[in-house]
Amino acid sequence: MKSQSTMGRAQLIYVVCAFALASVTFISSAQAQPDIFNAPKAVNPTNRAVGRQLTAEERVQQRLRRQLQLLGVNQTATQDVLLAYVDSETKARQAVTDKGRELQRVLTANVVSNAQVAALLNDYQAAIEEDKVRRVKAQQELIKAVDVTKIPKVEATLILMGVYGEGPALGNLTTNAGRGRNAGAALAPRGNNVAQGAPRGFGQVTPDPNSPKPTQPNIKPPVAKPAQI
Repeated sequence: MKSQSTMGRAQLIYVVCAFALASVTFISSAQAQPDIFNAPKAVNPTNRAVGRQLTAEERVQQRLRRQLQLLGVNQTATQDVLLAYVDSETKARQAVTDKGRELQRVLTANVVSNAQVAALLNDYQAAIEEDKVRRVKAQQELIKAVDVTKIPKVEATLILMGVYGEGPALGNLTTNAGRGRNAGAALAPRGNNVAQGAPRGFGQVTPDPNSPKPTQPNIKPPVAKPAQI
């Protein structure tokens, strides 16, 4: 009887100890869980500086510089001189272009007399002659800084752009220096006929509304042959 009582007390002590151990383990695990309300915040990544958008003029300069490299001009100082010349010539010839466009505008509107057109035409031609003198001086200054006559690719490019010499400007300059069919188009101002001072749109032929329409050729459709069985 006494031994049974001793066993009962031992079992009771074992149960109490096991319960106490389980309680301690549960409390410890509960304390180990992070507090979601006081959890440390992650450090935000550093914001990258957003690059400044290039202006239209800067994009043109970048494109011209890249094309000059394709033409073999790799010295930055030489590129700077050529880019400054192109920019200066384009702006200087704008006055001639504006006079030409004004003449074109009044001719298109057809609301002025011949005398008024004659006055505008005289102004336009005078501006062209005056600009020729300025261009000769500008080209001489360019040759002193960069002798483009010794760099045929660059000289030809400037001529075809309409900013050097007396040739007409081409709106789509093609070279073999870059990729694609029109790799040199980046150097040619589109629609810019500054060499002759001609406004955009000159040289386009307007069809006469009273002219007879071209006749369609009389082509007879082929006759289908009967299928042979």
